Amino acid sequence: MKSYFIAAAALVSASSASAADFTGPWVEARGGWDSVQLAISANNASITESQSGVVYGGAAGFDVAVGKTVVVGLQGGLYGTTAKVCSAVYGNDEACLSAGRDLEALARIGFRAGDNTLVYGLAGYANGRISASYVDFDDITNSGSVSETGDGFRIGAGVEQTYSDGLYAKVEYRYTSYTKADIGFGVDLGFNRHQVLVGAGYRF
Repeated sequence: MKSYFIAAAALVSASSASAADFTGPWVEARGGWDSVQLAISANNASITESQSGVVYGGAAGFDVAVGKTVVVGLQGGLYGTTAKVCSAVYGNDEACLSAGRDLEALARIGFRAGDNTLVYGLAGYANGRISASYVDFDDITNSGSVSETGDGFRIGAGVEQTYSDGLYAKVEYRYTSYTKADIGFGVDLGFNRHQVLVGAGYRF
């Protein structure tokens, strides 16, 4: 009986030692689905188009434990996207709206759902670029483009799973709403986005 209790204690000790603490600095690569709603408005009229693409980029952050079950942290990220929509305007003319690079600075709070699983929510600041272009294939002198950035608010939630040697993976959903950007001539560009990302990273 004594040997049984010793073996059980050793097993519990080994399980506790292998449990992730989800603290410290981390870096990761990310990619996934990006659905962007692009809008252009002028003279009390507006056109809205939605387009999906691939989002790609990376993030880094730092987490600390608050008690035994709660983890809080800060993170920053940089992303690009392939989301773009084009349409014919007149004859061979073409107008395009596209989302560009995206920056974020977010706070995160997580709750342990197991030894190696963290369920978390996030919220914070985002800054995205949106571009509009017009191409006149008959007379290229009328072609042009303009880009503007917009500040936004980002919220999301995800699940992180830790593996051995500091490696981990996660899946995350995020929604971002950006302020409209005034590009002059009474024209505003605006957009929001839904994203589903997967990430793989290393915690130091």
